[in-house]
Amino acid sequence: FSYELYDKVFNTSLGYNSRNQYSQVKTVEKNELKAGDLVFFKIRSKSITHVGVYIGDNKFAHASSSKGVMISNLDEPYWRRYYYNGGRLPEDNRSLTAEILKAEKDNKLN
Repeated sequence: FSYELYDKVFNTSLGYNSRNQYSQVKTVEKNELKAGDLVFFKIRSKSITHVGVYIGDNKFAHASSSKGVMISNLDEPYWRRYYYNGGRLPEDNRSLTAEILKAEKDNKLN
């Protein structure tokens, strides 16, 4: 899910799995998360097994193998238990790409 979202919204390539994605980010404290940051979880494992995209108000979007794409709250006991860290791609990459995509869209609409 996070791979597709970053590819479509920011035109940015992320690794295919959560561990690869974690290696590309700068870690961010939970209380400093911004919309678009990635949130990583270690679910019954010593390594990162799940990733979501933070959307604000302590909520994140992610894909569940049984329920599809969904929005969950970081304060839910399950997610609080397995939360590992937040991560942010370099801001200049995301904002520049978003600006380029917006400009391209605006030009197509005119």
